[in-house]
Amino acid sequence: MTNNSSNNAPAETPLQSCEEKKEGPYLRVTCYGSSSSATPKEYVDASRQLGRALAEAGHVCVNGGGRTGCMSGMTDGAIAAGGKVVGVIHEVSIFQLKNS
Repeated sequence: MTNNSSNNAPAETPLQSCEEKKEGPYLRVTCYGSSSSATPKEYVDASRQLGRALAEAGHVCVNGGGRTGCMSGMTDGAIAAGGKVVGVIHEVSIFQLKNS
């Protein structure tokens, strides 16, 4: 987004412009946990509650983007509560998946 010089308002960054604006401050909270299918159910349930709580408070959940375990639980909880999730997947992990 460009800066409108007539009102001297600062330009929004790409992250700001793609996120819904809400009243009050919000945080991008980074949470990492297991992404194993062997993760005990009580941990997955707790991570789902954490994701839901972050979303309900208007925060963005940043995690490892896994499809199983606590990473999946946080994502599912946040999305179910109408929140936003940013998945960060390390390049090494992508390389390992391509070569396995």
